[in-house]
Amino acid sequence: MREKEMILMRFMAVIHRPSICWWPFPFLRPNEGEAFGRFRLFTCATLYPLYIWSFMSVILFLKKGMGTAELLPLMGVLFGIFLSYYSIVAYCWNRVHDPERQRASMDR
Repeated sequence: MREKEMILMRFMAVIHRPSICWWPFPFLRPNEGEAFGRFRLFTCATLYPLYIWSFMSVILFLKKGMGTAELLPLMGVLFGIFLSYYSIVAYCWNRVHDPERQRASMDR
């Protein structure tokens, strides 16, 4: 189990380098040693799907004339996907940056 957990943490470390994957909301990235709290988790799980949903709404409106009502079910699906994704990110982040725990290195 420990080996699978380390593989997951290494994968998340590669994805969440400081320079990538936080666009367009870089202010949501916690500082080194700071916990990835519930507020940040739900903010990430809300803002990212809202951004994608609004972008898709504009594109579909311009291409096919669809309104946003057809895309409302998509918002719930995107919220669920990002909530589960950022739950994993938060777990890995807290595992590495929790000062009270023995730190697991994500760079090995």
